[in-house]
Amino acid sequence: MKKGKDFQNTVLFGKKGTEGKRFSKFWVRVALLFLFGAILAGALYFIMRSSWFDVGSVSVEGAELVPQEMVVSTIETGIIGKSALASFLGPQNILFWFFADPNPRLLRFPQVRGVDVEISFWKKTIVIRIDERRIQSVLCKSVSGNCYGLDQDGIIFTKSPEVRGALILKFEDESTSSVVLGNPYLRDPQWLKNITATLDIMKQDGFIPQSVRVDNASLEEWRAIFPSELAFYFSLHFVPENLGSILKDIGNRTDIKNLQYFDFRVPNRIYYK
Repeated sequence: MKKGKDFQNTVLFGKKGTEGKRFSKFWVRVALLFLFGAILAGALYFIMRSSWFDVGSVSVEGAELVPQEMVVSTIETGIIGKSALASFLGPQNILFWFFADPNPRLLRFPQVRGVDVEISFWKKTIVIRIDERRIQSVLCKSVSGNCYGLDQDGIIFTKSPEVRGALILKFEDESTSSVVLGNPYLRDPQWLKNITATLDIMKQDGFIPQSVRVDNASLEEWRAIFPSELAFYFSLHFVPENLGSILKDIGNRTDIKNLQYFDFRVPNRIYYK
């Protein structure tokens, strides 16, 4: 059988047409990838080199007990450890600070209660506000003779000179346990609240102790010591009911100077000697 002049091998031409389309799609993809890479490289170059992303200033407010430079470097180190991209940008780039925790925990500084990082993109400023702990009471270890400052939450955060008098509450601790700055003195936060509430009631009625002792935390009790060596014993678990009225009766009906202690450790019971 003879083939006509216009005969074409459809299989062969079909393959060539398909290969041509694949070839053209390949180069389109290459061109798109090249274009995307060029745009990305240009954007990175602009971000890294343009002064528009430069940080104008980094300031620290409220830092009196900790060095400002160390606060900034500690936060920067935390950001770099958290993100590789942030490490690539560097702290001189304002986008670096968007990787920061707005409220980072500076565990190396027990004096710091809280941190707030505020970023102003348009002003190009970073403001780090420090909330430092303030001494509300003092813990003195009888064994070592060292004293430490406690904040309102009962956190031990700094060394302190020994205090005397009733202006600052003093905890006298006779245990041999070690002190770790940044840790709470009492393991249950409610215990400190109960002590504080009890002392507030006592002060209203003129009973102002010179110190407080938690001799053995396992017993979960404490005592208020007065200048005359009179002691009031309490449980760490509760504030005695009607304590104000009871103290008024004690002042009116008893000769406190001749007594050694009052025991409030049992609910709704009072023992004295």
